[in-house]
Amino acid sequence: MTNEDIDDAVEGKAARETRLSILRARRDRVLDKGVKVEIGGSEYRFTTDETSRARLDQAALDADRSDDGWSYRWKTRDGWVELDADSLEEVRAAVAEHVAAVFARYEELEAEITGADEPEQVALDGWP
Repeated sequence: MTNEDIDDAVEGKAARETRLSILRARRDRVLDKGVKVEIGGSEYRFTTDETSRARLDQAALDADRSDDGWSYRWKTRDGWVELDADSLEEVRAAVAEHVAAVFARYEELEAEITGADEPEQVALDGWP
């Protein structure tokens, strides 16, 4: 192996790592962008960052431990909405579906970048 081959390999690895780093940042941004859920005939945008997902999980635990009349006022990007246990589960399902779709796309793009001769040419589009 020549010095030129070694230089090319190092440059290729650096390009791949740079592209993967950009991919991770894009994944995190898309992961946190939110989801829309229809509740009571109106559509609301719910944030999907890590803190919001944890709060939704905690609210679900609270709903499970409470009486049948449980409800909770939730702040969305579109204003406040009243969530009962059923609508809370709809929101949680939409968030879980969003997270799964983001990671599925991330996995596809990661494989493309890892296998590409020119990783910087892999388009980082097609996100949910």
